[in-house]
Amino acid sequence: MLVYVRVSQWDDVMCRVTKDDIPMYLRERLEVEQREKEARQKAKAEAHLYCSVRLARDADMAEQVGKRGVYFDLVDYDKLPEASTLRVRKHTKFGDLKKLVAERLGVPVEKQRYWTWTKRQNNTTRLADFQLGPEHEEQSLTDLREHADMPAVASKHSLLDLRLYLETPWPDADKPLHKPARNEMLLFFKHYDPETEQLRYVGHLFAPKAARMRDLFPMLRAMAGLPPDAPLQCYEEIKWEPSIMVDAISAAALLYSNAQLETGDIIAFQVAQQGDGDGSEAEGEGGASRYRFPIVKDFLSWVCNRMLVKFKRLDAWSQEGEGFTLELLKGMGYDDVTAELARHLGLASPDLLRLTQQNGFSQQPMRSAVRYRAVSDLARLLSHSNHPTDTLYYEVLDLPLPQLEALKTLKVNFHDERTALVGEPHTIRVARDAVVGDVLEELRKRLPPEHAGKRLRLLELLHSKIFKVCDMTEEVGGVNAEYWTLRAEPVPQDELEQEQEQEQEGQADAGGGGGGGGGGVGEGGPLLIHVYHVAPDRQEQQHSTAGSGGGGAISGAGGGKGGSKQQLQQQQQPHQPQQQQLQQQDTEQQAPQQQREEPAGQQQQAVVPVLPFGEPFLLRIGRAETLDSIKTRIRTRLGVEAAAFAKWRFCFVPGGNRSLPEYLADGDVPAERFATPTAGHALGADLPFLGCEHEDKGSKRPTGHRAAYGFERPVKINS
Repeated sequence: MLVYVRVSQWDDVMCRVTKDDIPMYLRERLEVEQREKEARQKAKAEAHLYCSVRLARDADMAEQVGKRGVYFDLVDYDKLPEASTLRVRKHTKFGDLKKLVAERLGVPVEKQRYWTWTKRQNNTTRLADFQLGPEHEEQSLTDLREHADMPAVASKHSLLDLRLYLETPWPDADKPLHKPARNEMLLFFKHYDPETEQLRYVGHLFAPKAARMRDLFPMLRAMAGLPPDAPLQCYEEIKWEPSIMVDAISAAALLYSNAQLETGDIIAFQVAQQGDGDGSEAEGEGGASRYRFPIVKDFLSWVCNRMLVKFKRLDAWSQEGEGFTLELLKGMGYDDVTAELARHLGLASPDLLRLTQQNGFSQQPMRSAVRYRAVSDLARLLSHSNHPTDTLYYEVLDLPLPQLEALKTLKVNFHDERTALVGEPHTIRVARDAVVGDVLEELRKRLPPEHAGKRLRLLELLHSKIFKVCDMTEEVGGVNAEYWTLRAEPVPQDELEQEQEQEQEGQADAGGGGGGGGGGVGEGGPLLIHVYHVAPDRQEQQHSTAGSGGGGAISGAGGGKGGSKQQLQQQQQPHQPQQQQLQQQDTEQQAPQQQREEPAGQQQQAVVPVLPFGEPFLLRIGRAETLDSIKTRIRTRLGVEAAAFAKWRFCFVPGGNRSLPEYLADGDVPAERFATPTAGHALGADLPFLGCEHEDKGSKRPTGHRAAYGFERPVKINS
């Protein structure tokens, strides 16, 4: 950046800045930032000398279980309070750590007992049957790694993460620690209330291995605050993934021999349901039917499989605030999902719903809807290319989905003679073995009276090009309505008259024994050509202007530059038949030069490819009809004002991708440039067409469609 300074103020601007020139509030902020930066650098440099010790206590378990997203297991170490994490040197002795814990957490050393964790064969983490006693106080924290189940350190700079369970008297902190006997094991307990659907941690007990489950009931009732005579039923939490496993424990079962319990196991208990006082599972009868989840196993299964799914109407998916959320289960089948959705919408039958999955990358609906019972469960409905989503789109149908899928559904746009859209798109449903003629007859019933009596035809369009004129006897089963845009339109009167003349000539030829040819479509009859609205490719135009520097332009009308233009066309169309290229060159050489006059300024404009837009149409032209006559008929058909139509330019574009246009003068005969008279009825990817070049007054980019993922989306700025 260039800055101008007055000579008289040079000493004031370029003076030496000292500490006293900086305001006090800025100096304080800079000093704080500098201290923080130095502290981070020091911590990073000394990271290999320290380790992190995380301590979980009963109070932390009571705070997390059922409240902070923890239902299975006991504690999530990532959710522990900051005070429970200590950063100490690796070579700190275990005895010094206990003194530091007493200082930081206020737990006397004599009331501290530390346990390590172990990973079991079913990939669950439980307390190990090993406690760190006085014999370990002289060991450093790094030596304790052989007793704790911790991941291997990736490098010498990685922090050692030591996770321990700190047993303290809880909830009464004044009581001394219980001294466990050799035949006792440490068990953890949770209480489940089916009425409130709450699971909470209530504490731990040292239980004799030879005791029965019912021997612990008095202590469990006291821990949960239940009446002394409340019947209990107990369950053991075994594993959470890939599927939850919770087994019932009989009240008469021996803890070690029958229930096979050991130190670190977790027991969930609840008040026994009616007729279930022996501790076995409730059968869902009597009092159990009052609750949504009568036993803890059902509750944990619901917690494990529940999903919040957003539902949006397919025709309004982009509207902000549209939709609602339902709580469903992963294992729900297709029928269960639609039943829940129908119940929320108040529909009589779930078969009236059709679902559409969400694209996990574009966050838009998929192109195709989900077929009836084609997806087995909700988890697969909410997965796209291994990318999970949380949204489904729905449609409310006017007939059951199985019946709808037995029909062929086509969305057809009806356009009038001026190619203007009439009304809204029509949804036509016909049998899958029906033909195009059946579709048009069904459409005719929905058209206004002025169009219902006319002869119709069906076109397949894509990117403002006509690709196919469907035969009336073609089966609709092969029509891909999701890819093509289907347009129905009346057949113009001049084309109907041409067909009548051809039929009369055919009958005359048959009556005369086949002699006296001539006058047929293949020899000298009219042509049916494609006419597209086009505009120059702006990127190619800018590139061409920059590359040529404004000179050396190619004349659009041929003349002295005709050879160069033909060479460019041949380079961009290597697939064009040689006979067609020679025919086009001969035609251009024979064209009178006096007819190739263009308005002033156009001869210096470079020829670039053109891009179609708007609604294309078919037009019948005569073999010897000039462009001036064709322009008059086009203006009359489209209803364009004279002033605006005067700015239009017309060009011939040969088949092929990115072909260069040949701009025509009013005296040119366009029919000479078209190869075959049946071009209008062939597949339209590489067909030549007559281009009407003018300004595109519509939207520069199409409106976003659910099947087009590359369209622009609005940007929201939240200030």
